[in-house]
Amino acid sequence: MLFRSEEIDRFNPDCLLVFKGAEILPRSILYANQKKILTANYNPDNPFIFISYGNGKRNISKTITTYRCHFTYNLETAKILKKINPNTFVIPFGVNSTATENDILPEHAEKLKVCFYGGPDKKRYEFLNLLAAHGIDIDLYGNGWKNKNLHDRISLFPEVTGENLGHLIRSYRIQLNILSLHNEQSHNMRSFEIPAHFGIQLAPKTVEHEDFFQNEVSIFLYDSLEDAVKIITRLSNLSYHDAIVLRRNSYIAAVKHSYKNRISNFSDILINLRNNDQLETT
Repeated sequence: MLFRSEEIDRFNPDCLLVFKGAEILPRSILYANQKKILTANYNPDNPFIFISYGNGKRNISKTITTYRCHFTYNLETAKILKKINPNTFVIPFGVNSTATENDILPEHAEKLKVCFYGGPDKKRYEFLNLLAAHGIDIDLYGNGWKNKNLHDRISLFPEVTGENLGHLIRSYRIQLNILSLHNEQSHNMRSFEIPAHFGIQLAPKTVEHEDFFQNEVSIFLYDSLEDAVKIITRLSNLSYHDAIVLRRNSYIAAVKHSYKNRISNFSDILINLRNNDQLETT
């Protein structure tokens, strides 16, 4: 359902923060601007890349120049947005976790295998099959994989969500992260989710991953298939004690990236912009 200008009059907010923007028209944003309302957009995807294209995607494209400020999780996307609007800010993804060190599984319960959880796309499908072809056993959790021609070394399981996800993350020696088209040079929610649940993460080498974590201390970064295979072999052969150290390091690095801190950053920026309103109305 579209968000219309009448709703702006009904609530009369100081700020209109639009998530993605698939259900709002440019004229509604322009109307809010005319009323001196601070209009802001946050898109947890890359707003310039669409897997499919419908009315919602058209609204995102048409409104992108009308907001008075933008938020994105992605440094590369921020560079493009800044050319449209210099009032662009980077707020990375975050995480909520109630995990404690007592939740780490005993040695006999740890699976010395690679785990990947999530849905399929072409890049994930190809990379998982290539890893398996190099002799890596993988447990795959998620929906949408049944019709895929998976390698014999890949075992498929149903999707795991909610409180059970933390247990799944800790159950395996290695949690694999594969970035999608929207964030292939950036990070994703798994980037913080895995370490916040005491998981050992193997993820693509990106500027943002290198900024958030210390390679080979709180994360393991690969830049090629061969690199990933070598790291998996090394991590699989670590002692349980050394793996515990890595799990602790990962958790310590992740907890500062809480959603509470992200919301505080959002709020501080919006309040500052509102109190020092020098933004030009489109």
